[in-house]
Amino acid sequence: MSPIDNQLFCCVSCKGLALYVQGGYLIERGVTSDNYSEFMDVYEQASLIMSISDDTTAVVMMNFPNMAKNKIVRLIPYLSDIFKSDTKENIISYMPRKLPEHTDKLCFYLTNKLPPTWSLKPIQNLNETETASLLAKSSIFMSFSDQEGFGLPPLEAALSGAIVVGYTGQGGKEFFQSPNFQSVENGDFITFVSMVLNLIKAVESGALMEESFLKGREKLKIRYSIVEHERLLIEFAQRVGNFYR
Repeated sequence: MSPIDNQLFCCVSCKGLALYVQGGYLIERGVTSDNYSEFMDVYEQASLIMSISDDTTAVVMMNFPNMAKNKIVRLIPYLSDIFKSDTKENIISYMPRKLPEHTDKLCFYLTNKLPPTWSLKPIQNLNETETASLLAKSSIFMSFSDQEGFGLPPLEAALSGAIVVGYTGQGGKEFFQSPNFQSVENGDFITFVSMVLNLIKAVESGALMEESFLKGREKLKIRYSIVEHERLLIEFAQRVGNFYR
C-alpha cells in the first residue's frame, strides 16, 4: 500500500482526516500520474492539516490554492534541554550528512585560511548527548540544511550558544535572524567562506557575549519551548474534538 493509499484509508474510515506535514518539499514523493487525483483528494478532504513551519504552510497553500487556510494548524517543534552552552572553544562544527559535496568544498576552501588556533569539526556518527556536547563547545556552526520543512541542527546550534552561518534550508527562514544567524544563499561558497572568516574575528572580539546575541538566544528558547509546543498541541486537540461534538 502506497503512502497515498494509507492516507486515503484514513480519510474514508474516520470522521475527519488530519494530516501532519513535516516538510512541504516531500509531499510529492510517491505521487504519479496514476494517483495524482487521489493525492489531491487527501489534502482537499482533510479536516485539519498540521504544519511544522511557516514555509511548509506556504508550500501547502501553493499546491492547494483553493484550500481554506484555516484548516492549517501550526505546530512548533521543541528542543531538548540537553542543548546548552558550555565553555566555548575555537571550534567550527557542521553536519556533512545533508550536503556532503558542499561541506567537502567549503572545508577545502577554508583549509589554508583558518587561523591556526581554529579547527573544523564534523558532527557525524555521534549520539544526541555527544552531539550536544560538541555543539556546546562550538563557537560557530555551519548550516547545510537543504529543502527542510524546518531543520533542527541550526536551531540546536544556536540554542547551544554558537553563531550559525549558512543555508536556511527554506524552512529555517523563520528563525534565521541576526545576530544569532547569518544566512548564505545555497551554493554561494565565496560569500560563505568570507562570512566564516568574518565571524571568527567577531567571536574573538566577544560577539558571543554581546547583549543582543544573548537576548536572541533567549527568544529562541522561549519560542521553541515545550510550553509553546504543548500549547499548540492542545489547540490542535481541541479542534479535533470539535468534530465529535
